Amino acid sequence: MKLAYQEDNGVAIPYIKRDEGLYANESFREVCPPGTVFDWTPADEMHWPGSPNPNTAPFLPVPFTANELAACMLDGPGQSIQFTLDRRIGYPLDAGALDSIHARHRWMRDALEEAYALAAAAQLVVGEFDHDEEARAHALAQQYSDANGQANDREGVFGQGITPDEARARRARAVASVADLKVHARRAQATVADKWKAWRKDMVRQLLQPQKNANSAPHWDELTSEQRMKRAIELDHPHDPEMQQEKTHFWGLLDLIDGKKSEIAKWEAMPEPLPSEALAKEQRLLVLRGELVKLETRFNEPYPAPPVADTALPVPVVAASDGPAPLTTAPAWSLKTPPARTPGYRWPLYQFLQAAHVAGKPCPKAQDVLDGWKLNPPHGLRVIQCGRRDALKYELIHGGEKTADLRAIQATIKGLIVRIG
Repeated sequence: MKLAYQEDNGVAIPYIKRDEGLYANESFREVCPPGTVFDWTPADEMHWPGSPNPNTAPFLPVPFTANELAACMLDGPGQSIQFTLDRRIGYPLDAGALDSIHARHRWMRDALEEAYALAAAAQLVVGEFDHDEEARAHALAQQYSDANGQANDREGVFGQGITPDEARARRARAVASVADLKVHARRAQATVADKWKAWRKDMVRQLLQPQKNANSAPHWDELTSEQRMKRAIELDHPHDPEMQQEKTHFWGLLDLIDGKKSEIAKWEAMPEPLPSEALAKEQRLLVLRGELVKLETRFNEPYPAPPVADTALPVPVVAASDGPAPLTTAPAWSLKTPPARTPGYRWPLYQFLQAAHVAGKPCPKAQDVLDGWKLNPPHGLRVIQCGRRDALKYELIHGGEKTADLRAIQATIKGLIVRIG
């Protein structure tokens, strides 16, 4: 926990260390609504026989397993480890995520790598929490807060020289003007909170609940030679380097399909007060649904077999001195394992590269990406001018913003792709 909290700087920390584990600091728990933030431990979700008492169990026992570390990082004091690493739990760590941890603390790096991998495997079973919906709920709540303050200013609620009755009347008018927005914001926050609690509970159970013997896999020694061969192939298949292009192809299509469905949902939810707007909405939805059908058709088709390499030596092509230069074929490229879907620009950049890869285009360069995002920037990103060059401004997981120049973006692209030719 020292990774997330500075224990020696005189500032109170939200946990207490004891011989048997780490416990939430009661002064922090008291200010949290029940079951949220510091008033939560994984034991709150463990209701199976032999599980610890939530009132007396630590949020992280000592010693602990990688599963227990992953569970404690879902919420509570352990969630700050995510914020420190700027990597959400539930997704594999990308290369370089733990470079800030000193080499002497190799045990810490190993524990975090295993915990993140186990949480990613658990989320594949449980399903992803919708962080985009959470962000929209937060934005709606902020919109209400801003509108409420503007309503108070507009009505002069805190004006000088007015009577208490007049202040109450003005406040009532201000409240009425933002009542609908308040209802929408509160409803969105409640919906997201319920989904978060359900996802958190399912993740804890997937990570920590003992598996029933009836469902456990047979021991290796109990398998026949044929069963061992089949099991070995099943285990090796996801990690076979020759399958990387195929997996990237279908993962790219799935992301494009999900993005297209989200765009269709947004257009369907748009109001249409004018006939011209209704017509534009109908036309746009028609185009989007057609594109969705094409993507789903491609996804259902078998992966195209790679072309057989020609063993003959290539014939050099010499352009005439007064003619155009000969066309060259862009080098083949593929994508590495998808990065974690954390705030920042790595995940939107990976999606941009996927779209180009699925479409059979050359690998985009940093400027190509920024040119595309000028017209349609992903959530939380915007292209800015930094001197005479374009740059990218993006949000961090703990708030605040950071800027990436063309060189940084190009280096990130290099880390996300594999050159084949």
